[in-house]
Amino acid sequence: MEEGEIGEARLPVYEYDPSLEFPRDSTPPKTTGSARVARFVARTRVGHGRIALVDEHDEVQFGRDALPQGTTTPRIRIKTLEVSKHHATVYWDAEGQHWAIVDMGSMHGTFILPAGSAAEGRGQRLSASRAASIPRKISHLDSIRFSTIEFVAHIHDDLPCAECSPQSLKDEIPLFPSAKPVADAPPTTSLRTHPYARDPKKALSALKREMLHSSQSTRPSAPAPATAYVDRSAMRRANFPASAADAPGVAPIRTTLMPPPPPPPPPIPQPAPDPVSQPPTPLASTNIGHKLLMKQGWQPGTSLGLDLNGRAEPLDGQELATTHRRGLGMTK
Repeated sequence: MEEGEIGEARLPVYEYDPSLEFPRDSTPPKTTGSARVARFVARTRVGHGRIALVDEHDEVQFGRDALPQGTTTPRIRIKTLEVSKHHATVYWDAEGQHWAIVDMGSMHGTFILPAGSAAEGRGQRLSASRAASIPRKISHLDSIRFSTIEFVAHIHDDLPCAECSPQSLKDEIPLFPSAKPVADAPPTTSLRTHPYARDPKKALSALKREMLHSSQSTRPSAPAPATAYVDRSAMRRANFPASAADAPGVAPIRTTLMPPPPPPPPPIPQPAPDPVSQPPTPLASTNIGHKLLMKQGWQPGTSLGLDLNGRAEPLDGQELATTHRRGLGMTK
C-alpha cells in the first residue's frame, strides 16, 4: 500500500433508507380522457363563430337554451325554434376509444350523413320524435344536422387541419356564456353613512333637498322667449280695415252693397203630347192566336164567321161611343 492510499477497511458503509429520497407526487397525472382532436365546423355561422373546439372536454351539448347557472358542461347554443332546449350530446367513449353522439329526445331529430356517402338529403335520423337514441359513433368528416344548421366533424389523431383551425377569436364558437358587464349602480345614500343619521328631522330635510335637486336637473328647460314683440293686431287692422270704431286713425272705406240678384223663374211645364197609336200590323205567324185561327180554317185577309161575311176590320171605339150601348167607349 502506498502512502496516501485508503484501504478497503477504512471505507464507510451506507445502508438504503427510503426517507432520504426526493419527495414526489405519487398521484398519476390527470388526463382529459380524450387522446384525439375533435372539432365541429359549421357550414354557416352559429352566433359569432363557426368552429367549436371540444378538445379539452369529454362532453359537449347542443341546444337552444343557454347553460344553467353553475353548469360546467359546455354547450353549443343554436338559437333556432326547431332545436330543442337540450337537443343532443357528443361525448368521448373511453371504452370504445371514439367520439359518439346521442339524441336526447328532440322533437325534430338529429341527422347524420356519413363521410363519402352517395346518399343525398339530411341523412339518417338517430331516433323518432321525442325519443332518445342509442349512441352513434362519429367518424371523420361526418355531417351532423340540427334543423337547418349543419356541422362537419373533424377528428384527428395528432394535429388539427387548416380547415378546423380558427384564424381568429371571431371564428371560435363560445362553449360557455360570456359574462355580461354589470352596469355601475347609482350611488345611494344610506342612513348609516349619512351625516344626519342620528337626527331623523335633519335626515328627512337632507333627503328632500337631494330629491328636489335631482328633479330640477331632469326637468326640461323652458323655451327661450322671443327677442322682438310682433303686434299682430296692428298688422290685421292694416291689412283688413273695417269701420272707424274698429280701426281708429284709419279712414273708413265706403262700399255700396248691391242687392242680391233675383232668383231665376221656375221653368214652364210643357204639355204632354197626345198619345199616338201605332199603325195596325198583321199578326205574326208565330202568334198563338194566329196559329189557332189557321187551324180552324181561317185565311189571312178574310173575315171571321161561318158565312165569311163577318167583320174583317177591328172595332172603332169612337163609333161605338155615339151609340146608346153600354160598354166600351160609352160616354156619361
